[in-house]
Amino acid sequence: MIVTEKGKYKLLKDFKVRNSIAIGTLEEGDVLEITQIDELTNKVIGPELMDWANNELPVEKIE
Repeated sequence: MIVTEKGKYKLLKDFKVRNSIAIGTLEEGDVLEITQIDELTNKVIGPELMDWANNELPVEKIE
């Protein structure tokens, strides 16, 4: 799903996240909160993502 709105989303499959000092895995069923959207670069960010990620994520909106 291409995320175009801020809000809470449920992961439909495992998703790897990383930043400059850490790598992690978010598991299927985890809830992501998308707090910012950059439409120019097609990126989103939220606390669970640790860094900007492509806006095409394996999620469904839950709010």
